[in-house]
Amino acid sequence: MRQFYEKGEYVQASPMYIFVLTFFNMNFWSVLSIVLALFALAMGQNCPSKFNYDSDKKLCTAERPVHGSCPEGSLYDVNFNKCVYVLRN
Repeated sequence: MRQFYEKGEYVQASPMYIFVLTFFNMNFWSVLSIVLALFALAMGQNCPSKFNYDSDKKLCTAERPVHGSCPEGSLYDVNFNKCVYVLRN
């Protein structure tokens, strides 16, 4: 526990109290950057359409057509025998 000097006396502060004080003392741009970073993190977890998330390889993959090329934004990977989305990594 930390002590804070408030209204002429020392007060014991809980961790939640310290968090609230820190949060409300942050300026607008700090809070906005944290919110945008969390939003970007959440949006970056999805694969684009035409791709499926392969949990074993932790990649966005798509089946390669027999006579054709991989979907846009992906390259054929011989090791996986699939088209792998490359813009994500």
